[in-house]
Amino acid sequence: MGPCPQCLSQYLQNPGRPHWEQAKRAIRYLKGTREWRLTFGSTGGVEGFTDANWGNDVDHRHSICGYVFTLNGGAISWSSKKQSVVALSSTEAEYIGITHAAKEAIWVRHLLSELYSPRVLEFPVTIHCDNRSAIELVKNATFHSRTKHIAIRYHYIREAFDDGVIVLTHRGTDDMPADMFTKALIRAKLSKFSYSVGVSSI
Repeated sequence: MGPCPQCLSQYLQNPGRPHWEQAKRAIRYLKGTREWRLTFGSTGGVEGFTDANWGNDVDHRHSICGYVFTLNGGAISWSSKKQSVVALSSTEAEYIGITHAAKEAIWVRHLLSELYSPRVLEFPVTIHCDNRSAIELVKNATFHSRTKHIAIRYHYIREAFDDGVIVLTHRGTDDMPADMFTKALIRAKLSKFSYSVGVSSI
């Protein structure tokens, strides 16, 4: 497993020997990927990928969510952050993660409409998620008993979906590039996901 800089940075005030060992692993990772480059293809349009690692924070049980958006096969926007609330299930963690990705999708959509053509706004942005239950919660607002405790601001995703701004599709965990923004991965998986968003060695 590779190092997790996001987790490591939490111990900057009082690092110990284990943190030093992880820091060295992070340096080795940077050294091993110094020849990697971000490239773009000629076709593909805009796609988004979102994932969440439920209860990853061992101290406070906050989940880590991440997303990445690609244009013509190359990453143009990405994020990895700890959720501000404690999710009660993996579905809820993914639902909150989709909401964060949807907000970014709207920003990307408007940016591209200014750079290319206003017609970009006529087409929705596809966001891929590996949790079918979270996708159903977005599509079916009648699941009140399962969502009534979720903060209202996270239900913004339903409006974006109903307005046709985004389209949600399921994508298996083994083919989910956003997975590398939520946890440390083995080298083979990291290389595979990196390549899928246009990052590879030259």
